[in-house]
Amino acid sequence: MEKYAVFYFSLFPFSYLFEVPDGTAGKIALFLVLSLPFMLKAIGMLRRGEAWSERLLVVILMAFLASVFLSGGVSLFLFPDIPLRRMAGTIAMVIWPLAFFGMATACSRRCLQWALQALTMTTLLAVSVVFLLDRTIDFIPGAPPPQLSLGLNTISLGKLLLAAVPGAMLMARPVFRYVLLLLLAILIFMTGARTIAIALLATLGIFTFLQAKHARTVPLFLTLATGAVAGIMLAIWRGLPVQRLIGLHTLQLRFEAWLNTLAVWWRMNPVTGVGPGMHRHYLHGPHRLDDLPCAYEAGHAHSDYLAALADLGVIGFLTWATLLALMFVQLWRRWHEDLLARVSLAIFIGYLVAALTEVHFLRLREMTLVVVVMVLGFATMIHHKRASPSRSFRPRLPTEVTRS
Repeated sequence: MEKYAVFYFSLFPFSYLFEVPDGTAGKIALFLVLSLPFMLKAIGMLRRGEAWSERLLVVILMAFLASVFLSGGVSLFLFPDIPLRRMAGTIAMVIWPLAFFGMATACSRRCLQWALQALTMTTLLAVSVVFLLDRTIDFIPGAPPPQLSLGLNTISLGKLLLAAVPGAMLMARPVFRYVLLLLLAILIFMTGARTIAIALLATLGIFTFLQAKHARTVPLFLTLATGAVAGIMLAIWRGLPVQRLIGLHTLQLRFEAWLNTLAVWWRMNPVTGVGPGMHRHYLHGPHRLDDLPCAYEAGHAHSDYLAALADLGVIGFLTWATLLALMFVQLWRRWHEDLLARVSLAIFIGYLVAALTEVHFLRLREMTLVVVVMVLGFATMIHHKRASPSRSFRPRLPTEVTRS
């Protein structure tokens, strides 16, 4: 299962950056099908008593899945438009949390560490390959190759890079850890995605605070500062407008998207929502609602919280918020246990920050971050039988690595 987890997480960056398979629906189908071995393994482990979950997680997770079913069913009855997309969104939003649960159950802590490290390395490799092809594509003779997506949506690229940060933090050798974090910081700041840059600052800031008692934190601050300065300078050198970094125009557009999303939620169905993943169809395109407060036609809510409210209504939003709160409490209680626990809490807070102005769930490029965060959060409440001493795993702390 460890090798399969490495394979599964390694597919994310290549699939998204090279647009294979084509379209969001194809990617959702691919990764849900590939998550079946995790779920089957988890079922077997639970039946044999090799793993068990805290009851509160099961209760809240089942409540969330019930709210998704309720939202999807009611929306099919109330809104006859786009029925196939409604059913597909409902099915996907039900299966994904089960996939998270299956990954967290089937994977040991060592398995999760290896998978996250593989995600980090393949993300940097995929970015390098696509960047190189984007720079040389005009000089390649013959028919034009498939369209590459690097740089077409810098915010999406920033989210993918942020999902690679935990694996870099978990590198055993300090030199590898700081070099990878420096590269990721440079690339994230090069995208010009301010929300993701702030989320990176939050992630590394929380990690530094939690890690202060276990290792020196000055190198981490220097790494982040160097990456930020280098990334901004390279972004300007490549032609990124300075006003994108300091202007408030995009913030105003997001504010308009929030107002329109709240209008969709309130006017259509405030109790159970418009259906999983459906709010975006009422913000723009042929199904856009008339007389929305703002003229801006956003492609989505630009907030995971408002998207959940509009899609699932008050009932679904409350169950989803409760699930997030439970994961935060459990991660906070366990942050002192080992390095993986501290990394998990840091990236969880980073996701909460990134979710303020962006939508992640069911948007496959961005969902890499969701997979990382949810699997780590669920793993804190799923317990495994102790392995034999020779096979047990305890991540080495940076101080231990240095002394060794």
